Amino acid sequence: MTALLRHPEFKIIRLQLRQNRVLESMSAAQWGEFERMVEITDYAKGASLENQGDEFMQQYFIIEGILKRVVSSPSGKEMILRVAAENEIDTSYAAWRLKTPMPYSIRAVTRARTARLPMEDWVAFIERHPAVKNRFELAVMKLMSEVMAHTITLHLLDAPPDAPLLELEVRDAIHEQAAGAVGALEHRDEVAGPIELLRTGQPRGPAAHDGHPLAGPHGRRLQIGRAHV
Repeated sequence: MTALLRHPEFKIIRLQLRQNRVLESMSAAQWGEFERMVEITDYAKGASLENQGDEFMQQYFIIEGILKRVVSSPSGKEMILRVAAENEIDTSYAAWRLKTPMPYSIRAVTRARTARLPMEDWVAFIERHPAVKNRFELAVMKLMSEVMAHTITLHLLDAPPDAPLLELEVRDAIHEQAAGAVGALEHRDEVAGPIELLRTGQPRGPAAHDGHPLAGPHGRRLQIGRAHV
């Protein structure tokens, strides 16, 4: 890893970072501060950036390549939660705020390059710049809603063969619930929900708060896990 300001490709990387969805609206002064803080790291295909259970966490801004989040069961079974590419972020911000270990691993799907910094340094930076913090936390909320929707879908599709789940109705119901979550939930509940789901298999969010199972577009009732319509 190399500090951004000392990197031989500094000028190119600087332009690439300015396309990042979280960073693109920062001021010149904020960029100057940020650039002094980050390091550039290249990863081989299959390399681990963070491991499930780690307590030291970092913030990643993807410059090149593709990263994935993977959660592992005690038996070694793995599930991909999310894939992210150039101009996106990957983060353990929710776990850091909740003071819990990493609930998933982050790995390189292809050769990849990131700008990264320790989570405590990133949090200190956004606390000094509320507009950046708001933009970042909105990105985290959307990201976690996508992960929650994806995970719930996998739970539903893992139902017993005698449960006549209709994939289209399941997908429509999940997307509707996830879209409403971003605007309807407070930040703390939003980022805690997907982690709770990964730990316990029980949703925390719209389906849990109202006490009802998910409903499909035609009023058909869907239930997580051993689901029936």
